[in-house]
Amino acid sequence: MGVDIEKIMSTQKTIDLSQTILKCFTPSDMIMDITHYITLVFSAQESLYKAFSSTGITLSYENIFCIGINKEKKHVHYM
Repeated sequence: MGVDIEKIMSTQKTIDLSQTILKCFTPSDMIMDITHYITLVFSAQESLYKAFSSTGITLSYENIFCIGINKEKKHVHYM
């Protein structure tokens, strides 16, 4: 299991990270406040990285694809 906790990022950090971690079209109705959205996506990716690295598998942002978000529950679904 991978666990990650992040403070809500600053607007500048979300802008900087969004170019790296977002690889798919995100419909506008899925987006919450952009700083919360990017923080959620980043934290979920970090959790996956930690879970797999504990087994000896190293992932990068290119290996992780967001396929959906439940903005009410703040869950991110990855493939």
